[in-house]
Amino acid sequence: MSDTYHEEATEGQFEDEVHERHSSGGMFSSEEVSSMTSAQFTEVMRDAGRKQKGRPERFALVGQDRQGTKLGNEDWINEGYGSALENVGDVYNRMTSAPSFPADENAVWSPSGKTAQAVAHLQPLADGFKVIESWTGGYHKRREAVNWIPTDEEREWGKGYSEAHAQLPVYTPVQHLANRSAIHLGYHQFGQAMENLGTMRQMEIDHGKANPDRRRGGPVNPDTNYNRLMSQPASVEFLRSQGR
Repeated sequence: MSDTYHEEATEGQFEDEVHERHSSGGMFSSEEVSSMTSAQFTEVMRDAGRKQKGRPERFALVGQDRQGTKLGNEDWINEGYGSALENVGDVYNRMTSAPSFPADENAVWSPSGKTAQAVAHLQPLADGFKVIESWTGGYHKRREAVNWIPTDEEREWGKGYSEAHAQLPVYTPVQHLANRSAIHLGYHQFGQAMENLGTMRQMEIDHGKANPDRRRGGPVNPDTNYNRLMSQPASVEFLRSQGR
């Protein structure tokens, strides 16, 4: 295909082009993205999100089991770290999968809700403690320190996780936040990971406040930072700022 994408290109042809480009480690340029239709840009974003389900996710799921078997220890990786790897990495995928992407030109990009779950798994590592809730004659909360010194194997595994996420195609500022959070997490930089994910989560909260009736089929307000920074114009600007 040429650098300019036209509506007359069939949907199947364009999907094949997108898949081939991303699978080879390539990305679309700011010029290419600027000439796409809304539907084509959405497909680019969806395919980018699907790429997280490959090698990056294997480090958080299948890889844990295989590495544990290799080491002769099924619980080789810290439970809290392992769950954070899975949930934080999955944010990148969920933010571009159904029903998060716009259904048509008049729709908006909507948060998936996965970020809140990821924050809950990452927060104890960033804070250095987790909150234990219990009921024994009354409701109680207490802090329990996260006393964990990563092993060499865990550090090496985290590095592979980070490197795999660094290869994902990133097109928007919000995608960038999700991706950087996963990369920092793999390198055990929990504060930086939380900072990126927390910024994204606040955008989602603000988006929800601006669209209180969205789940009941009410009117949609597109004027939110989340929607703007996931949009095609924001993608073009972001790519240009990266020299792409």
